[in-house]
Amino acid sequence: MVAKFSVLSVREFCGWDTLGQILENAEPDWVRDAVVLLFKTGCRVSELTLIQDVKEKGDFVRVWMGVRKKYEKVSEVEKVKCVGHCHMRWLKGQEPKPPHPHNLREYTGWVTRPVERVRVFSFPLAERWSDLFLEAVGRYQPRCRAWVYLKVREAGEKAGVRITPHWFRAQRACQLVEEYDFGDWELLEWFDWRNLQMAHHYARLGLRKLEEKMRTR
Repeated sequence: MVAKFSVLSVREFCGWDTLGQILENAEPDWVRDAVVLLFKTGCRVSELTLIQDVKEKGDFVRVWMGVRKKYEKVSEVEKVKCVGHCHMRWLKGQEPKPPHPHNLREYTGWVTRPVERVRVFSFPLAERWSDLFLEAVGRYQPRCRAWVYLKVREAGEKAGVRITPHWFRAQRACQLVEEYDFGDWELLEWFDWRNLQMAHHYARLGLRKLEEKMRTR
């Protein structure tokens, strides 16, 4: 299985200085909050409003957060799709619309339903941006997902960084590997992933860090 380009485009942790440049170019204030929340939680843009609870426990900040885009297969259903110009799909027996010639192919699809799950994770209170996170989490308001991504991407462009949909998640994973020596199993638990392939796709130590490790041996 080939990873998405948005995942492969991140090869190592960009560093706090680069993150700071993105934050400086984020405007208005709600975009700054979005940048902080996206990195600190490693969540999707669609999950920014799913933070359910935040508590300071000793030297750590604990977060309870809903997870979206998780589905389970319920049943199979016979479908028809156009493999020509429009790529539209219909249930078998339905009349294809609009009524122009289609190159149709039958296939077996899945009926799915969302799985509601709460992800619990933590990070050090002394970690950078923890104070900004605690401020942002209480005031961030729901906004159009596409608009949020557009404004965050603009902040990245001003800082000379190409931000893709999963860029902050990959950066958070790389930062956990580089600064806390997280391995695959730690990443699986922190992000609430379901397989090791996710950890392999998102987390990279980077050539610079690998050379540092070899230099200390």
